[in-house]
Amino acid sequence: PEIEVISSELEALRIDIMQGQVAGALPEVEKRLLRIQEWWQQHGCGNPVPEAPYPVSLARALISALAIARTGHNAMKDWPAALRCMDEILEAERALGRPVEEIARTRVNRAIVLMQMPERIDEAKAELEACLTLLEGDPDASALVLSSLAYLFNRQGDIPQAIIQQRRSLAIREQLPNPTDRAHLHHNLANYLARSGTPTDLAESSLHRLADLIYTLIIGLGESLKTSLHNYASDFRRARAAGTELAVPRVEELLADPAFAPLAQWLSKREVPVDQLQSDVDQYINLARQAGESN
Repeated sequence: PEIEVISSELEALRIDIMQGQVAGALPEVEKRLLRIQEWWQQHGCGNPVPEAPYPVSLARALISALAIARTGHNAMKDWPAALRCMDEILEAERALGRPVEEIARTRVNRAIVLMQMPERIDEAKAELEACLTLLEGDPDASALVLSSLAYLFNRQGDIPQAIIQQRRSLAIREQLPNPTDRAHLHHNLANYLARSGTPTDLAESSLHRLADLIYTLIIGLGESLKTSLHNYASDFRRARAAGTELAVPRVEELLADPAFAPLAQWLSKREVPVDQLQSDVDQYINLARQAGESN
């Protein structure tokens, strides 16, 4: 059926969008999405759809096409268009009778889009809080909601609440196996603590920034390493402008802190030599220092 051909084309276009070719790919996505929407309306009117004869497959194709379009609109920062996609996805999921928890995950993604629209940020907050209750039995989803709430509070300038919610998210993520998620949360928490600016929070921020770097170095996250390098270079630059020295904690100091016991356990399971890790960190910090001093 034609729906299968279009679905395959959309998957290829999804890859184009992920590779940054949004301007060329998005119109092609929209063209195919419109065709699927027409078939879905045709099915809703009770008429046969020869190009997509199986209603469940048609609904799934519609949801997938809308998700791909939403990704493109996100990349273009066209938030109203992205929101329209999310609303249609929710309609299709409800029509399929999907579980409340699954629909709640989609509502979280919708709230993330709403957050980008200042006039609707209160709606985003209410939606996230509702989803937090619905997803309390799903640790991964709960961590995502809490991290999204932290981001929302940060956008509103409520840094104490951003820190609280990010801590809650990190506490859950540290019970889960994915180190990439842990690294991202340490990164965000370091930024929120730095924004707080109190001496205690600045000292803790440096610990979380180092934890992020350690996870990122060992996992080998290229883009995250670039971000970490940029952040450290900026820190060195600000310290130099203020006539102070940037204090980067030692790895042993970090691992001795009970708050970072999950990182210490993770390193132990991977049998990572602390001396070698410190050497790698020192090398990376020196690169950041040189980058900061060259600007």
